[in-house]
Amino acid sequence: RLAAFLGYMTGDGWVQRYRLGFQVAETEHDLLPTLCRITSELFGLEPRAIRRKRHDRKAVLYEATLGSEDVASNLSFLRKKRIPDLVLRSGNDVAASYLRWLFEADGSVFDKGRGSRAITLKGKDVELLRDTQVLLLRFGIHSRITRNALVIRRGEDVLKFAGSIGFASNKK
Repeated sequence: RLAAFLGYMTGDGWVQRYRLGFQVAETEHDLLPTLCRITSELFGLEPRAIRRKRHDRKAVLYEATLGSEDVASNLSFLRKKRIPDLVLRSGNDVAASYLRWLFEADGSVFDKGRGSRAITLKGKDVELLRDTQVLLLRFGIHSRITRNALVIRRGEDVLKFAGSIGFASNKK
């Protein structure tokens, strides 16, 4: 559960001094109850979730926040968008769970027929993409970094991703 939480927070989460939170797109709202339950089980506090439509975007988001200075302080390492050392030193089950939820947060799946299939991970920080690339190699999954995205394109690598890591949402 911690790996899942850390993976999603790395992608679509934020940590401030007195609180932390994460966002879920409306198209993937099936993830919200699971993420809120995991957060509650890990920290013994109920996150507050609201539906929000930002004026500068068309998409509707759900935002869950947890007001706790203690939890925010302990998770301040998430401000750096890197894979935590705890995950890098863990076994494959933990690494797969982390990656599954990281790709839920910032990943996409494309299937437009032969030659147009890919799994991608968007990221502003190339170091996070490089960390992810190294962690994927643990599962024998080859990827490329182009501009601000990590791309898994080869058929055998897509199948390895599906078998070893997979996705949590119905949409993906």
